[in-house]
Amino acid sequence: MKRTELKRGTSKMKRAPMKKRSKRHRDMPESLAVRRKYAADNPECELSPLMIRHGGIRGISDGVETHHIVGAAGRIDVVSNIITLSPAIHRWVEANVVEGRIWCIYAKSLKNEINADEYKQCSGMFLPGWLANHRAEWPVCLVPYLEQLVKSLE
Repeated sequence: MKRTELKRGTSKMKRAPMKKRSKRHRDMPESLAVRRKYAADNPECELSPLMIRHGGIRGISDGVETHHIVGAAGRIDVVSNIITLSPAIHRWVEANVVEGRIWCIYAKSLKNEINADEYKQCSGMFLPGWLANHRAEWPVCLVPYLEQLVKSLE
Protein backbone atom coordinates (compact mmCIF):
# COMPACT_ATOMS: atom_id res chain seq x y z
CA MET A 1 0.00 0.00 0.00
CA LYS A 2 1.38 3.34 -1.04
CA ARG A 3 1.19 6.14 1.52
CA THR A 4 0.75 9.76 0.57
CA GLU A 5 0.82 12.89 2.69
CA LEU A 6 -2.50 14.36 3.72
CA LYS A 7 -3.02 17.84 2.44
CA ARG A 8 -4.45 20.39 4.85
CA GLY A 9 -8.17 20.85 4.66
CA THR A 10 -8.82 17.57 2.90
CA SER A 11 -9.92 15.58 5.92
CA LYS A 12 -13.39 14.12 5.57
CA MET A 13 -13.86 14.04 9.33
CA LYS A 14 -16.48 16.50 10.58
CA ARG A 15 -15.51 18.73 13.44
CA ALA A 16 -17.79 20.54 15.83
CA PRO A 17 -17.54 24.31 15.59
CA MET A 18 -15.51 25.93 18.32
CA LYS A 19 -17.55 27.29 21.18
CA LYS A 20 -17.47 30.99 21.69
CA ARG A 21 -15.83 31.85 24.99
CA SER A 22 -17.25 34.71 26.90
CA LYS A 23 -14.80 37.37 27.91
CA ARG A 24 -14.06 37.62 31.57
CA HIS A 25 -15.18 40.86 33.19
CA ARG A 26 -11.59 41.96 33.75
CA ASP A 27 -10.83 41.65 30.03
CA MET A 28 -13.55 44.05 28.99
CA PRO A 29 -12.26 47.36 27.58
CA GLU A 30 -14.07 49.44 30.22
CA SER A 31 -12.53 47.34 33.03
CA LEU A 32 -9.06 47.67 31.56
CA ALA A 33 -9.58 51.42 31.21
CA VAL A 34 -10.50 51.77 34.91
CA ARG A 35 -7.38 49.88 36.00
CA ARG A 36 -5.09 51.78 33.63
CA LYS A 37 -6.45 55.16 34.73
CA TYR A 38 -6.11 54.20 38.40
CA ALA A 39 -2.50 53.05 37.87
CA ALA A 40 -1.70 56.27 36.01
CA ASP A 41 -3.23 58.37 38.82
CA ASN A 42 -1.42 56.31 41.52
CA PRO A 43 2.06 55.56 40.10
CA GLU A 44 3.60 54.53 43.44
CA CYS A 45 2.91 51.69 45.86
CA GLU A 46 0.16 52.77 48.24
CA LEU A 47 1.16 50.38 51.05
CA SER A 48 4.96 50.79 51.18
CA PRO A 49 4.99 54.10 53.10
CA LEU A 50 2.34 52.87 55.56
CA MET A 51 4.03 49.56 56.25
CA ILE A 52 7.43 51.19 56.69
CA ARG A 53 5.94 53.73 59.09
CA HIS A 54 4.29 50.96 61.14
CA GLY A 55 7.30 48.61 61.08
CA GLY A 56 5.95 46.20 58.49
CA ILE A 57 7.70 44.71 55.48
CA ARG A 58 9.57 46.88 53.04
CA GLY A 59 8.50 46.65 49.43
CA ILE A 60 10.91 48.93 47.67
CA SER A 61 11.14 47.97 44.02
CA ASP A 62 10.55 49.42 40.60
CA GLY A 63 7.07 49.60 39.16
CA VAL A 64 3.61 48.96 40.50
CA GLU A 65 0.89 46.43 39.86
CA THR A 66 -2.83 46.89 40.34
CA HIS A 67 -4.36 44.62 42.96
CA HIS A 68 -8.02 43.85 43.57
CA ILE A 69 -8.72 44.03 47.29
CA VAL A 70 -11.58 41.57 46.80
CA GLY A 71 -10.49 39.19 44.06
CA ALA A 72 -11.85 35.99 42.54
CA ALA A 73 -15.61 36.15 41.85
CA GLY A 74 -15.79 39.64 43.40
CA ARG A 75 -13.16 41.05 41.09
CA ILE A 76 -14.92 44.27 40.15
CA ASP A 77 -13.06 47.25 38.76
CA VAL A 78 -14.12 50.16 40.95
CA VAL A 79 -11.79 52.62 42.69
CA SER A 80 -12.56 51.29 46.17
CA ASN A 81 -11.52 47.75 45.10
CA ILE A 82 -8.26 48.60 43.31
CA ILE A 83 -4.93 49.54 44.86
CA THR A 84 -1.43 49.91 43.37
CA LEU A 85 1.28 47.83 45.02
CA SER A 86 4.96 47.20 44.44
CA PRO A 87 5.64 43.67 43.17
CA ALA A 88 7.15 42.61 46.54
CA ILE A 89 4.19 43.91 48.57
CA HIS A 90 1.75 42.50 46.01
CA ARG A 91 3.25 39.02 46.55
CA TRP A 92 2.99 39.50 50.34
CA VAL A 93 -0.66 40.64 50.12
CA GLU A 94 -1.53 37.66 47.90
CA ALA A 95 0.16 35.27 50.36
CA ASN A 96 -1.49 36.86 53.44
CA VAL A 97 -5.02 37.35 52.18
CA VAL A 98 -6.79 38.55 55.35
CA GLU A 99 -3.99 40.70 56.78
CA GLY A 100 -3.23 42.04 53.30
CA ARG A 101 -6.87 43.00 52.79
CA ILE A 102 -6.91 44.76 56.16
CA TRP A 103 -3.84 46.81 55.20
CA CYS A 104 -5.41 47.66 51.81
CA ILE A 105 -8.68 48.76 53.46
CA TYR A 106 -6.66 50.91 55.87
CA ALA A 107 -4.76 52.55 52.98
CA LYS A 108 -7.96 53.18 51.01
CA SER A 109 -9.73 54.66 54.03
CA LEU A 110 -6.85 57.13 54.57
CA LYS A 111 -7.45 58.36 51.02
CA ASN A 112 -11.25 58.43 51.53
CA GLU A 113 -11.59 55.87 48.73
CA ILE A 114 -13.39 53.22 50.76
CA ASN A 115 -17.01 52.62 49.83
CA ALA A 116 -18.91 50.11 51.97
CA ASP A 117 -21.61 49.61 49.32
CA GLU A 118 -19.03 48.75 46.65
CA TYR A 119 -17.32 46.40 49.11
CA LYS A 120 -20.65 44.62 49.65
CA GLN A 121 -21.10 44.40 45.87
CA CYS A 122 -17.61 42.89 45.47
CA SER A 123 -17.55 40.49 48.40
CA GLY A 124 -21.19 39.92 49.33
CA MET A 125 -20.32 41.00 52.89
CA PHE A 126 -20.77 44.18 54.85
CA LEU A 127 -17.39 45.83 55.45
CA PRO A 128 -17.91 46.58 59.17
CA GLY A 129 -19.01 42.98 59.75
CA TRP A 130 -16.06 41.57 57.81
CA LEU A 131 -13.63 43.71 59.81
CA ALA A 132 -15.27 42.74 63.11
CA ASN A 133 -15.12 39.03 62.20
CA HIS A 134 -11.38 39.33 61.52
CA ARG A 135 -10.52 41.46 64.54
CA ALA A 136 -8.07 38.83 65.83
CA GLU A 137 -5.99 39.37 62.68
CA TRP A 138 -5.81 43.16 62.91
CA PRO A 139 -2.21 44.37 63.08
CA VAL A 140 -1.72 45.79 66.60
CA CYS A 141 -0.55 49.15 65.22
CA LEU A 142 -3.86 49.59 63.33
CA VAL A 143 -6.32 48.61 66.09
CA PRO A 144 -7.32 52.17 67.18
CA TYR A 145 -7.75 53.32 63.60
CA LEU A 146 -9.74 50.24 62.52
CA GLU A 147 -12.04 50.53 65.56
CA GLN A 148 -12.79 54.10 64.51
CA LEU A 149 -13.33 53.01 60.89
CA VAL A 150 -15.80 50.26 61.91
CA LYS A 151 -17.80 52.76 64.01
CA SER A 152 -17.90 55.27 61.15
CA LEU A 153 -19.16 52.64 58.68
CA GLU A 154 -21.97 51.29 60.90
